[in-house]
Amino acid sequence: MARIRTIKPEFWHDKRVASWPYFTRLLFIGLWSAADDFGRGSAEPARIAAELFPYDLSRDPRETLARVSEALATLSDEGRIVVYEVEDETYFEVANWEKHQRVDKPGKSKIPSVSDGFARPSRDSRESVARLSRLEQGTGNREMEEQEAIASSTEIAADAATPRTCPDDGSPVVMEFPCSGNPKTWALRQDRIDRWQEAFPAVDVRAELLKARTWLEDRPRNRKTAAGMPRFLGSWMGRSQDRSGSSAPATAPQLTTAQRIEAMLARIPDDAS
Repeated sequence: MARIRTIKPEFWHDKRVASWPYFTRLLFIGLWSAADDFGRGSAEPARIAAELFPYDLSRDPRETLARVSEALATLSDEGRIVVYEVEDETYFEVANWEKHQRVDKPGKSKIPSVSDGFARPSRDSRESVARLSRLEQGTGNREMEEQEAIASSTEIAADAATPRTCPDDGSPVVMEFPCSGNPKTWALRQDRIDRWQEAFPAVDVRAELLKARTWLEDRPRNRKTAAGMPRFLGSWMGRSQDRSGSSAPATAPQLTTAQRIEAMLARIPDDAS
């Protein structure tokens, strides 16, 4: 349920906010409306997209969910929201909520606070792009085959784009990317390139990596942290796969837009806040 919130004039003159993509700024404002009276809400991208961007979700569910996931990760990196888990549910809490929003007679929150002691940090906002990037791939004719195909394809992409330390298996460092924060560079190993090539078969992964590195070198303010680089590059590969128009085997049937949305929203618990 959307709520009336306040947007201070200073928001539009914040230089850091101005460095974000337009969609991230819009989502941040949207989260204020989606949040309860204590600045908390569900951090499930499908739920956020359904509430804030229903028409975009209907037209292009894959791109909309990817944008929401990317924006959530940016807001988390910037310290504007905290994404956390309590009992396997993922939530967000807007930082400095009481400083910026005055709520008369706030109701009782159904969502535990990140400061209650039960919360743990979540990577859901970073993993969602990967989980959803292959949702449109073909599946079998029966319901069980459809679920197995979606699970298999999303696991491959999630494995490719989830931030983590590469295993020390002797895989050579192929390329380094400029990062924000410390360390200043992120090393890309061959094993991760191999996983990306498997996850995005229509993409020339090495060529796209060179493009991405050049893009980051030319835009210092848009550089990611070392922890955020796998997510950023995984999302880059997903968009390249989309542009190729070859995201699914030719023999596999495609889900309709309505079926895709239904499949995504079916994963949201009925009693989720």
